[in-house]
Amino acid sequence: MLRSLLLVAALPGAVAAQDLARQVTRLEGTVRFSYTTKPDVCGHRRGGISISNGWVTRHVDDRDCRYGPAEVALRIRNGRVIDADLRVGHAAPGDRGTDLGRIAAQEAAEALLRLARTAPSGVGDDLVMGAVVADSAVIWPGLLELAKNGDVPKDTRKSTMLWLGEAAGDALEGPEREEEDEEDVADAAVFALSQRPHAEGIPALIRVIHGTGPAHAKRTALFWLGQSGDPRALEEFEKILRR
Repeated sequence: MLRSLLLVAALPGAVAAQDLARQVTRLEGTVRFSYTTKPDVCGHRRGGISISNGWVTRHVDDRDCRYGPAEVALRIRNGRVIDADLRVGHAAPGDRGTDLGRIAAQEAAEALLRLARTAPSGVGDDLVMGAVVADSAVIWPGLLELAKNGDVPKDTRKSTMLWLGEAAGDALEGPEREEEDEEDVADAAVFALSQRPHAEGIPALIRVIHGTGPAHAKRTALFWLGQSGDPRALEEFEKILRR
């Protein structure tokens, strides 16, 4: 009976039902798991990742871009992630270590965001990216928590702000514009606002996202707000996402 229980607990589905972040940090060395990605995400064998229906974070040659599950290999030391290697459509290199198998995408995304809280500078970005590509995962609450946490490294919070802007853009509604030249004009106007001093530019960008303009202009304004790192931008993202 005990043997049967241990075998069930070792199955990926049983691991996913537990607190995956705690499971990972109780181990030492390399810990890896895989999960389903969004259908518009593909990956290069050397680690590049492309999101074709959104902001491209790490551009790769489409001819060599493979769709498929993500695999993340985490290096754990003393209960903390010290390195992370994320691959899409390819196996993460290095020793196999402890392989937890296939995890539900939502569970994987939440665990990666929790692990990003204590990850060192440069590693947290990869963990956030791993959560972003997870299929059908609702991650904005975890992103908000990361962005508000002053103990999280600055570069991790910066990348988190960018993805919060993307999530807020998905949540906003507005009339679409079909003419490419009109989009170019709108982009140029919004970019000009983003280059103004924060005291002037941030309120102007916020007015754009709450105005009656096209959705494309609003998404561009959200992008520049995410780049700003201004706390007023975070407040606007939270208002939009909590509607």
